[in-house]
Amino acid sequence: MRTLYKSIIVAVAGLMLNTAVAQTGGAPKDSIGAQTVTVFSDQTPVVQDAVKVNYPAEIPVYVRETTVPKYDIPNRQAEVTYEPVTIRPLGIAKEKPIDFPSSFVKIGFGTQLSPLFEAMHNGRKLVKDQEKFSYGLYLKHHSAYGQKIDFQDFSENRAAVNGSIFLNNVRINTKLEYRRDARFYYGIDVPDSVDVKKKDVRQAFNQFNATVELLNTKINKSHFDHSTILNFYNFSDKFGQKEFGISASAKLQKSFKEKHFVALRIDEDYVSFKSNTITSSRNLFMLRPFYEYNDLTWKITGGVGFAYEDKTFHLLPQLGFERPLFKEYLVMYNGWKMELRRLGYRELAGANPWIMPESFELKHTRYEERLIAGFKGTAGKFSYDGSVRQIVLRRAPLYVNNPDDPSKFNVLYARGRLNILKPMAEFSYRVNSNLDFTLFGEYNMYEVEVEQYAWHMPRWYASFTTRLKIGDKLFINAKIYTIDGVYTKLADGTALKLKGTVDVNLGATYKFSKSFSFFANLNNVANFKYQQYYLYPTYGFNCMAGVIFTYN
Repeated sequence: MRTLYKSIIVAVAGLMLNTAVAQTGGAPKDSIGAQTVTVFSDQTPVVQDAVKVNYPAEIPVYVRETTVPKYDIPNRQAEVTYEPVTIRPLGIAKEKPIDFPSSFVKIGFGTQLSPLFEAMHNGRKLVKDQEKFSYGLYLKHHSAYGQKIDFQDFSENRAAVNGSIFLNNVRINTKLEYRRDARFYYGIDVPDSVDVKKKDVRQAFNQFNATVELLNTKINKSHFDHSTILNFYNFSDKFGQKEFGISASAKLQKSFKEKHFVALRIDEDYVSFKSNTITSSRNLFMLRPFYEYNDLTWKITGGVGFAYEDKTFHLLPQLGFERPLFKEYLVMYNGWKMELRRLGYRELAGANPWIMPESFELKHTRYEERLIAGFKGTAGKFSYDGSVRQIVLRRAPLYVNNPDDPSKFNVLYARGRLNILKPMAEFSYRVNSNLDFTLFGEYNMYEVEVEQYAWHMPRWYASFTTRLKIGDKLFINAKIYTIDGVYTKLADGTALKLKGTVDVNLGATYKFSKSFSFFANLNNVANFKYQQYYLYPTYGFNCMAGVIFTYN
């Protein structure tokens, strides 16, 4: 199969290169630029509108944000084609704050005795119409209590404060955050005669995170952009497992003649984990120069990363190009990149909160993406994006039920290579500013060298999303998705395929006045109970309604 992949890569790359040279091409009339969004709530993957896939004029960010334990369906992202599957045990949709002008308070209540409180306050200080200081406060509580399945409960709590200081030519950003999440091992199977207390099956995660960032805000004489980030976190659970991490990152970037961009990124990342039986640590140092040429017709990127992981040296190349073949209607892109993706207890427990800490070692996943072919474009109100990628993973984490206690999971690092051939496509149609539709689908063909299947990884996923605005008061959204059932490994070594699901979700917000709005969400209308992880079904139908108060 690998020989077939290589043949496809060579053939398609040659065909695209010949086509690109033969076409005169033209600069796209429309382009979708990058946006910077500050998110004060936890990050939730959502299916995005179809966009033009770009290799940005900077070194890719080394992601070290934790994934909070939650249930959500895997989504397609432009540049990241595989991430550990995330899940929330109850199947209750994430509540996200609406993009209000400044500050808000949100209160809701739903089925499964699910209270929600969320509040954000933003402020700033101006001196002669110049912003000198800004700050933000964020609080959230969301919980639910299962009734049909014992211990199918959860609780999420957030508290964060951030501030920015604006000096003459630089800005200093700071953020302090505390998170506390509670989960229960409700996948247990105990006789009725056995009295199990909640405290016996409860797991709780605590995380403290602090970040300081320094970056330039004005163009200096040398036309250098620079930024430096220092991050610290401490992550622990109820059973005494603790993880400490500290990282630093510095980046320099310079442009020449508005066509050439060069950058250098330096990263240092240290993590230490300690449990009742394990003590381990990992250190990762990376040096990554990067170059981009962009004359609005050709966009060519390239770089080589040098990584030192404890006593192992890695070369991490990255190449990519993009060119319009027929104005903005048909744009071709291609690429190849290699990365090291950190995996600690924080990341693993974020993907699967029911893992056994003693079942894993601190390792980094070696990730390679070969973008075999990609085409995208826009035509009036219609846009599309389709590609075929091959993902090659080494030390990929898989989750297998513990033979002695199936309600807990062992982390199994796939030996050898895990190959994923991934065709994917997204289509979007924007009728007007009040109505749009998005259709997305992807298929994963796994080839595992040692294991029988890629345990708990779905093969395909598809979704249909629409948003409708009625007048200036009513906002309606709907999402229908379907996902394939995953394979799980039973205690006797045999494989069991779980059922897939079709899920229908509806939401509405009514803006009663400038300050007050009402919202309602109906989730899993079809009442299907899906197991992303074996023995842990989600809720069936659930709903929530509430009120939002906004102020400036």
